[in-house]
Amino acid sequence: MKKNILAKISLALGMVTLLSFSSSIPASATTIASGKVYKLINVASGKALDVYAAGADNYTNVDVYSDNGTGAQRWTIIVNPDKSCKLINFNCNKALDVYGAETNDYTNVDIYEVNQTNAQNWNIIYNNDGTYKLINVNSNKALDVYAAGTDDYTNVDIYADNGTDAQKWNIVQVN
Repeated sequence: MKKNILAKISLALGMVTLLSFSSSIPASATTIASGKVYKLINVASGKALDVYAAGADNYTNVDVYSDNGTGAQRWTIIVNPDKSCKLINFNCNKALDVYGAETNDYTNVDIYEVNQTNAQNWNIIYNNDGTYKLINVNSNKALDVYAAGTDDYTNVDIYADNGTDAQKWNIVQVN
């Protein structure tokens, strides 16, 4: 009888440890499939992460815009060996990038040719409400819709992680 109780206690402790560990695993390690295409919908605005006017030049701005199914709003997520991710725009094959590798709040986010800088690497972290936040590896700041704006063309920048809906994203796989 004692042996059976000890086995149940060990199993319960093991499950608690496993559950505690799994909730801290970045989304990129559990639910984001490398090489698949996704759209990112901001929780506050309900709008998609979008390359302005479907541009393809380096430094083209990134904003939020009504979900329209275009390549400007599609992002191939590549999981790096360290579990951070690159988001490559489907339309132009350029990476989501923090301008000039800056680290200050309100630094603009744009697209730029893929390179090996951490300005293009993002930790995708699962929130308890089913959404995700993207934290830039270089700055440790969140992908943020400026001033929690809800209009088309509202700018996207980086800002200190604050848990607001302006920094929460639904990541939806698309065909």
